[in-house]
Amino acid sequence: MGDRGAALATILSQIVSACWVLRFLTGKKALHNLKRKNIKIDKAFLSHTGLSVNFGATLHNSDGVAFGKAVMKNSTTCIGVYPSDKIGRNSIHSVCEIGEYDLIITDDNVSEDFVVQMSELKIEGDVILTN
Repeated sequence: MGDRGAALATILSQIVSACWVLRFLTGKKALHNLKRKNIKIDKAFLSHTGLSVNFGATLHNSDGVAFGKAVMKNSTTCIGVYPSDKIGRNSIHSVCEIGEYDLIITDDNVSEDFVVQMSELKIEGDVILTN
């Protein structure tokens, strides 16, 4: 099998190892169970399908909503990282309101209206210049 066989064996061993570790950390004999409420994050950098003032951060797929909400809930600082082409877009599933972010980082192509709306909502926003 050569390189493909080695790659497959590596992937399978990583999957088995991950399953074993997760079972160890979540099992009855674990000293500290791995649960969402036990995980604390200092700074979370998040980006979703779209971000708008009216609908907040949104996703196409509902699978990521619970994860996004859990990360934001357990983070000291939530930072949204959105290129200007995602700003003003809406999708089906809501992750959070725009005011739940502590900071929003975008590029220099973002509309001036969006920057004004952010300042009216007292959301700190940094515009990162791109080449």
